[in-house]
Amino acid sequence: MNSDDERQSKRRSTNYPICPVCGHQFKYRCKRSLLVKTLLFWTPVKRYFCTHCAVCRYVFNPKYGDYSSVILLLSCLQIVLGES
Repeated sequence: MNSDDERQSKRRSTNYPICPVCGHQFKYRCKRSLLVKTLLFWTPVKRYFCTHCAVCRYVFNPKYGDYSSVILLLSCLQIVLGES
């Protein structure tokens, strides 16, 4: 029974990234556009929704290295595609 309790607590304590705007923890994932899925499938970038400031943001996993150019490209795509 103890192992079941540990699994439940691990599920609840998922390490979501922090929103760079408001500083709260992201709670939900958003769908990525078809263009981002098709062209940038190889990047460790995920899209999260912040419940505090009500905005979707692209966030990369920092353990894979510096993807600042990819983040810039995704931000430009988000502006061009008109996604909020």
